[in-house]
Amino acid sequence: MALEGKAKKLDSDKKYTESIEMAKDNILATLNVADQVNKVNVTDEEAKKYYDANPAAFTRADDVVKLQLIGITSGDQAKADAALKEATANPNNFAEVVKKYSEIPNAGTGETNDLPLTELAKTHAPVAEAVKAAQKGQVINSVIKVNNEWYIVKVLDKAPKGLVAYDKVKDMIKNQLKIQKRQEANQKYVQEIADKYNIK
Repeated sequence: MALEGKAKKLDSDKKYTESIEMAKDNILATLNVADQVNKVNVTDEEAKKYYDANPAAFTRADDVVKLQLIGITSGDQAKADAALKEATANPNNFAEVVKKYSEIPNAGTGETNDLPLTELAKTHAPVAEAVKAAQKGQVINSVIKVNNEWYIVKVLDKAPKGLVAYDKVKDMIKNQLKIQKRQEANQKYVQEIADKYNIK
């Protein structure tokens, strides 16, 4: 299509040259704003100040766990026992045991999101109860029955309710503040340019 346009000498047309100049101006404007905005950074002190001023935003209302699960949904206990044996023998290769045995659709590595313990107790009470006494990194040493299903569980992480430690949320806070500061810097810079060149 472009070659056909050139053959018709449309690239010499006034509309074409004006469009090219407009596109160049837009690119320059975008690069200029980006250059200004990318200079914005957030210091550790700013992040800590925000953390201290907003404790409610970083307070867990419940104990939270992150698990890795092998689910035997067919109710085959022999298969569950075999999976547990392999998982406890090779806890660092739990993901491979998940792939081999888990019957949960799209199980992947078997990792869950962070789960509030009270919510887990509503749907999988025996799992929640077993997890309470387990340590981070531990494979619970028995299969857990929930209704007609069996679960082998590894505890990836446990976090108590209450204020989350600053170090765990510092990077998240800095990213959020950076986005906010860049938006503000962008608006301010655009307004300054508009005022400087009397752009309405």
